[in-house]
Amino acid sequence: MNLLPWRRWRRAPPRVDARQLDRYAPASFEKYLAEALRFTNWLVHLRVAPMGADDWDDLAVEYMSSVQLSYDDFGYLLAALELVFPRYKGHLKWARSVHKNWGVHKHVKHTTPLCRGPATLFACWMAARGRVRMGMGLLLQQRRGMRPSEVLNIRSEDILLPEEHGLCPRTGYAEIVLGAKTGTKSKRPQVVIVRAILEPELVVLLRRAKRATPTSHRLVPYSIDTYRSWLKKIAAQLNLADLDISAHSPRSGWASEGRARGIPFTELQEEGRWSAAASLRLYIDLAAAASISARLKTSGLAPAIQWVTARLLDYFPQEALDAAPSKP
Repeated sequence: MNLLPWRRWRRAPPRVDARQLDRYAPASFEKYLAEALRFTNWLVHLRVAPMGADDWDDLAVEYMSSVQLSYDDFGYLLAALELVFPRYKGHLKWARSVHKNWGVHKHVKHTTPLCRGPATLFACWMAARGRVRMGMGLLLQQRRGMRPSEVLNIRSEDILLPEEHGLCPRTGYAEIVLGAKTGTKSKRPQVVIVRAILEPELVVLLRRAKRATPTSHRLVPYSIDTYRSWLKKIAAQLNLADLDISAHSPRSGWASEGRARGIPFTELQEEGRWSAAASLRLYIDLAAAASISARLKTSGLAPAIQWVTARLLDYFPQEALDAAPSKP
């Protein structure tokens, strides 16, 4: 039997294996795809056809310089090339060196922390304006260090209350199963623990929310854009618009407060489900947390924070959660 050489037999380029794509979060994959498409259009415009790893390496750096790519977009491009051409991983040496050296001099922007007191004020502000479920989600995110995507995708059946474990409602713990259907950043379901002794009000809110939410419906039925816009709106009304509060600020506040209380870094990383220590460091900003706390005191908001903290559950009654619509 005559066999064709592999290079002649393989007429089409190899396709990316679907199981390989499962390693990437959908949002990350979309960024890789968008940057790869722009790079491809640039190559077509120049009538250039790279023939090997060295060509792709040189042209990636040339493209970055020509179109003034940002640091993050250049990283997306390199990741896209290594995704499409797995054998090139470790061979784009010049481009990777440029990206690495760029990172050394890149200004690191920390996420603005929204700590417990200000987050409670924001949450009660939302509840007082008819966004009771959104306010509950903000409390849950800040007090347990959750990602916004995690809190916005919790469903009624994802919550296991202390009594459902056969534990005392006042001393037991509740569990929130993340990614049971949609997956998480780590590509597997994870669990957030809410201990009744440490967070009794949060357990009460979870109980009320589960009672008010039909099966398969989300507890916080809002999009990330709506959530983000409400945080910005409240910050502006409180004259805090310049703080650049984002949907990740509650998670940053949890990490910054935990570090200030002396919780070990590795414990914070594990409990907050950060896969890399470098990512956690971007969320911890003790100086900004102290500065925001001082500003709240000088602006006269400290008494308001004390007021809503003492009456937190009054802002989230069972009747309001029952009346607030939920969505699948």
